[in-house]
Amino acid sequence: VRRSAEAAELRERVARSLVLNTDAVVRNSVTGFPFAGNTVDTTDYSQLGRLLLQLIVGAVRQDGLDIENLPLADLRRQVSETEIDVRTVFGLAYVIERSVMGQLALDESLAATSEPWAEVTQMIRRSSFDVLAAFAEESIRRPDEAPTIVR
Repeated sequence: VRRSAEAAELRERVARSLVLNTDAVVRNSVTGFPFAGNTVDTTDYSQLGRLLLQLIVGAVRQDGLDIENLPLADLRRQVSETEIDVRTVFGLAYVIERSVMGQLALDESLAATSEPWAEVTQMIRRSSFDVLAAFAEESIRRPDEAPTIVR
């Protein structure tokens, strides 16, 4: 386990790498999304993908996610306005998480063969989970605004 300052520095390096590679992560995620077991449709998930990635980056930087986080409200609003169901949001978040891991694996200082890789993967998975948990919590707290669940 890293010391607090080392852990904060690693979180910042990961966040910076993701910000620099936002376009690639979102493009890879949105392009691959229909082939990850999701129904192929004509919806452009780029904006939703960018919001999800922005939330993941924020959770990485802060080592958690504040439920009052403004981009979370933006995510809820976009999901509500576009009538995207919860399963789609969770599916896209998973594909983004996988794309993030692939992108970070290309970064020499963070790659799968680097010393911090295990910590980096745990950080990304936890941040993705935090985003989805916060999204679900908000849906429970405000059921009148909650997205639909398709069965």
